[in-house]
Amino acid sequence: DHPYREIMKLCENCPSCPRILGLTASILNGKCDPEELEEKIQKLEKILKSNAETATDLVVLDRYTSQPCEIVVDCGPFTDRSGLYERLLMELEEALNFINDCNISVHSKERDSTLISKQILSDCRAVLVVLGPWCADKVAGMMVRELQKHIKHEQEELHRKFLLFTDTFLRKIHALCEEHFSPASLDLKFVTPKVIKLLEILRKYKPYERQQFESVEWYNNRNQDNYVSWSDSEDDEEDEEIEEKEKPETNFPSPFTNILCGIIFVERRYTAVVLNRLIKEAGKQDPELAYISSNFITGHGIGKNQPR
Repeated sequence: DHPYREIMKLCENCPSCPRILGLTASILNGKCDPEELEEKIQKLEKILKSNAETATDLVVLDRYTSQPCEIVVDCGPFTDRSGLYERLLMELEEALNFINDCNISVHSKERDSTLISKQILSDCRAVLVVLGPWCADKVAGMMVRELQKHIKHEQEELHRKFLLFTDTFLRKIHALCEEHFSPASLDLKFVTPKVIKLLEILRKYKPYERQQFESVEWYNNRNQDNYVSWSDSEDDEEDEEIEEKEKPETNFPSPFTNILCGIIFVERRYTAVVLNRLIKEAGKQDPELAYISSNFITGHGIGKNQPR
């Protein structure tokens, strides 16, 4: 049923079949495991009545590909002496097992009463495993607010009961976390080694202290009270730029030296949201991380609670 197959059906009836066919989209859409690649290429050759040519000269390919420096960091397992991590994980797994064991007859046209509950509890469990109890507590609060919107507008009684069950369970998660740490501030004892290692890496990119290099002679900041406008016209500004290019470069370090610009990829949307909150909270408590300006963006091509 693929459009490319329909195109090839038209070509089959042509007295002189075209030798070159221009296609605007990828013919291998989606993920493809290496062991399945050869089989898929052979199928494409058969369907498109063509021969597939693949690059074999890896040396030539290297000229057109990026050469990143890849470093694998071993973070080790998360050890929580308080027992909170194991307790939360057990509670979440029991709740998911309970919902999965519910014997509910679902017709093809009806909504699954347990779908939202399963997605939310799965996301909460994923955040707990990847980021730790502190982040699980934060994401539970976000999910409670999200659930309240669903509960308010839900008309079906069975759907509503599952939503209320999930809401109550998330509040229990929050209550368990409150027994061990204050939600108001970040406690690094309740985050995973992966998060600790991330913060250590970010600390290494702290920029130089700007104050010790600032000088009106070489750095004129428009945001400062003592900013001096050296010209009143665009022509004067152009002359000034030419003069500055002719001057030898000053040996002072740039105020923006070592500033990090990076992207952190995660599997789930809630992980991105709560990790951004963690980094912001870490910047408030640790002067070494105060320079970080973080945010997050999530995909929108699939359901809101789906991994992406």
